[in-house]
Amino acid sequence: VRVGHFRVANVYKPPSHPWRTPNILPKLPHPAIYVGDFNSHHTTWGYRESDQNGVDLFDWALLHDLHLIRDPKQRGTFHSARWKQDYSPDLTWITSTGNHPLQAISSVLKNFPHSQHRPILTIVGVTIPIVSTNKNPHWNYQKANWPSFTQFTDRCITCILHNISIEKAYMRFTKAMYKAATKSIPRGCYKIYIPCLDEECAELLKQYEESGDPDITTHLLDSLNASRRTRTNHVKIQPQSLGTQKISTIRKLGAVQKPPAQCRHPVSPNSIATHLINVAKADKDKMFEGEMKNKWRQYKQCIPETEEDFQPFTTDEIERAIKTLKTGKACGLDNISPEFLKNLGKTSRHWLSIQFNQLSSHLPSTVNT
Repeated sequence: VRVGHFRVANVYKPPSHPWRTPNILPKLPHPAIYVGDFNSHHTTWGYRESDQNGVDLFDWALLHDLHLIRDPKQRGTFHSARWKQDYSPDLTWITSTGNHPLQAISSVLKNFPHSQHRPILTIVGVTIPIVSTNKNPHWNYQKANWPSFTQFTDRCITCILHNISIEKAYMRFTKAMYKAATKSIPRGCYKIYIPCLDEECAELLKQYEESGDPDITTHLLDSLNASRRTRTNHVKIQPQSLGTQKISTIRKLGAVQKPPAQCRHPVSPNSIATHLINVAKADKDKMFEGEMKNKWRQYKQCIPETEEDFQPFTTDEIERAIKTLKTGKACGLDNISPEFLKNLGKTSRHWLSIQFNQLSSHLPSTVNT
């Protein structure tokens, strides 16, 4: 099939038919793409062992200077319903000229309905890694003025009335902390950018956008790879202590690679027990099952009810609980981070103890254990 100036060959080899060597497939002029179900096993594309069909196909690809587009981090292109495993019989080969193959990336999509094969999306052309960060602003805790935050929070909390509902009081409390944070902590967000884009790469990218010359794209990709390689060499990675900056650098340099999709089906203990009962050939004792159900019913009916008096919360207990909080965690539904709570003053912590005592007074006095 001719698509623009590309030639695309759709290949299918039945599993029981071997390749006709040495000319397995006709040689298409550059640029060309071979896609389809090759049904050939080779360790290069994820199989544990290589068969004769895989060896013949691999030799033919080397002879005609074809390159395989495959990401080993992605899942297989075929999910066997019988063996419950993933395989990769569907392949994508591209031609090259002067040891420069076509610029292409391939990604395996989700399962296709009523089929064991997964669709493959192949993008041919120049692809530059672009990091798309979260547009929501983040607090810069390293440049925060925590004494100012503590003073402003204590001053605002004293204005909250005690004769209002707990919901309104807590809402005003969160607004007070958020207002104190906006005045004491810088806030911003990272923009969308291309990692390792220096002045030379930016100039090449500008020239390519104006002219569309493929030679400029080759020079641009070589320059990006060189700058990424230099940046990787400067970062000394130690497995024992990976800092946040080093992990962030690794993620930025591998922004193009998508994480492999995890195909894990949750299995509950009840489903395992049901399967064991169905597979086992032992006879079921219905009398024993009835006795166990009666004993369990009697046990639940005889559980005593105990009364537990809620002791009032103290400021010291609030302080000990706040000290156990871990920093660097995500905010909850109220957008209050642990850093805000750990930098509260004595007035704010005393106000929290009063609110907790009011909340405990609304709970029932008896608790079923």
